[in-house]
Amino acid sequence: MIKKYLRQSWLMMRTEKLYSSLYIGGVALSIAAVMVLSMALYANLAPLYPEYNRLNTVYFDCLSTSYKAPGDQTMQQQWWLSEWTVNNVIDSMKTIDKYAAFYKSDFDNRRNYSDENGNEVPLNVTYVNPGFFKVYDFDFVEGRPLSDDEFKSDSKVVILSDLTAERLFGSPTGCTGRLIKINYLDYKVIGVVKEPSNILISSAMAYIPYSTDRNILPYSNIIVGALIVTAIPKDGVTLQQMADEFRHYFQPVITANKDINLEVNTYDRPISHYTRVFGGGFDDSPALGYFSIIALILLIVPAMNLSGMIVGRMEQRKQEMGIRKSFGAKRRTLLWQVIVENMLLTLTGAIIGLVLSWILINTIGSVIFGMIGNAELPDNTRLTPEMLFSPGIFGLVLILTLVLNLLSSYIPVWWSLRHPIVESLNQKR
Repeated sequence: MIKKYLRQSWLMMRTEKLYSSLYIGGVALSIAAVMVLSMALYANLAPLYPEYNRLNTVYFDCLSTSYKAPGDQTMQQQWWLSEWTVNNVIDSMKTIDKYAAFYKSDFDNRRNYSDENGNEVPLNVTYVNPGFFKVYDFDFVEGRPLSDDEFKSDSKVVILSDLTAERLFGSPTGCTGRLIKINYLDYKVIGVVKEPSNILISSAMAYIPYSTDRNILPYSNIIVGALIVTAIPKDGVTLQQMADEFRHYFQPVITANKDINLEVNTYDRPISHYTRVFGGGFDDSPALGYFSIIALILLIVPAMNLSGMIVGRMEQRKQEMGIRKSFGAKRRTLLWQVIVENMLLTLTGAIIGLVLSWILINTIGSVIFGMIGNAELPDNTRLTPEMLFSPGIFGLVLILTLVLNLLSSYIPVWWSLRHPIVESLNQKR
């Protein structure tokens, strides 16, 4: 019976091309819009490689100082955290389980990178501490993470991404122990990791200890500097407790510098991952609620339009239904036939919508992700397969779409089939 319904549905799609095209197009656009929104939220919020602990990660990403300079001028500085703040404040906080301190090479364009043959190769380098590889769970193709001894002794070592290692040496394996030049100095490769998507804060082509680089750290004052800190709090610790402790550690410095009216503004740091993504304009929960409402609207409005199209089409098919009922066709049989027809159109539109969403994400992904999140993304946004296709998200969107389209088709069809046979047979085409 189902095969018969499918054959009839296929014949209907071929004979009623305008109706079928509008129906499939409406479903495809609806699915594409919701999938793009869902994928953008998923990439910004979900636990993805190597940021598997995103929901529990907090960010110390803003700090400022003001003090009275000679001549009674008030000097203000706002940036991230200095090396002193990391060593004397973050490292002393009892509410932190582990933390990563790092900065990106984008802040200094004077660097030179080259392979062992002296060929210049542009690299996006992140300067890190050993805790970086404890907060972020990287998959090592070979080698090992940065050690505490190497960091403290300013060892010139580097960990490459697999894509960078393949570009430099032709293969992601067999690279440990080899040398590359960074700012004209030799760095030894001690490990190769699977490269994350470049929309993630943990992404880079190469990782080296920031203790080896003194070109940017001295430009920061004693409190404000160039280091971002991400941390995992201890179990049961709240953001407010961490913020209070963070602020408390600056009190001795403020007291010791009363003569220059030193003030330190911590901006209620740390913040949660949700707050970092959505910005200060959203609370954690309402933001997801707003996007959920948008997604439902994107599904419900097309479903209502499709329901209107089905009503008009059923008016045209009243004579057909009346003739079939006069020959003994049951209402349930006719109902299932029309529902199968619409479900086939819905599934066709869903597949097209899924493909369209992938095309949009891959072509203008940086624009879309930037609109959802609160971070500046590179123009050459590179997404991983786990970002492009999440079976759970696609399954949920597809189920919602099928349910809404089932309701949008069932109600007008059920209402139309309630008409008496005589009335249906006398209906003018």
